[in-house]
Amino acid sequence: MLFLQEIELQWQEYYEVVTLLIQWIRHHITIFEEKKFPGTYEEMEVLWRQFLKFKESDLPVRETEKQHSKALFKNLEGAVQEGHLKVPAGYHPIDVEKEWGKLHVAILERERVLRSEFERQERFQRVILRIQQESNTCEEQIKQSDTMLKS
Repeated sequence: MLFLQEIELQWQEYYEVVTLLIQWIRHHITIFEEKKFPGTYEEMEVLWRQFLKFKESDLPVRETEKQHSKALFKNLEGAVQEGHLKVPAGYHPIDVEKEWGKLHVAILERERVLRSEFERQERFQRVILRIQQESNTCEEQIKQSDTMLKS
């Protein structure tokens, strides 16, 4: 009986970890499919930094959780094979890996689109700065001409 209780506790932990992981994966896939971007260079820069933080900080933590879920399942594998546990659809480690793969595809696509948009906004920002500089130069020349005419 103790063996079955221990299996049940491990199964509950596995189920909770996988449920949260799959929800997190799907949530981020949805976020990364968003194609609307901020209209300013500064806002785009913030979005880019947030994406990099996600890749460098959030993703490795979830990778660790995914590995933990695999280890938990490995402990439960015997009980599954013996028929003591039935794994619901979408909860096998293979299913989790499939979702993880979809997330990585979404990450790669998001990075490609963000980089392209960021570069576009950088070019636009350089054009704006050049126009402002030329405008200031013209304004200065007008002031000089006006001063010369008044003398």
